[in-house]
Amino acid sequence: MNYGYLRTCLIRSQNLCAEYGIYFNPAHKNTSELFLHDLETELKPALEYFVKKGGHETDSKGEPKIPNPNGWLIGCLRESWWKEKHFGLTEFLIAMSGF
Repeated sequence: MNYGYLRTCLIRSQNLCAEYGIYFNPAHKNTSELFLHDLETELKPALEYFVKKGGHETDSKGEPKIPNPNGWLIGCLRESWWKEKHFGLTEFLIAMSGF
């Protein structure tokens, strides 16, 4: 196994996450999960989805919309949340007309 390549992938993934204000401890077990996901086709879309869902914004009570960004991102990567189909009103009504 090429550990140098894996280390480079992990560092690139950590740097990209840091650009979005999400920091991972390299010694933590969840951090190694980052390099299991492709940088371009999974990690970047997941980080863009993080921003779309509120990222580091706070709600009206001053609480973070996403209180645990690290855990949220790992969950998003595991479940591919950024791929979910989101309906507008028209799409929703069309989908419901079949019931």
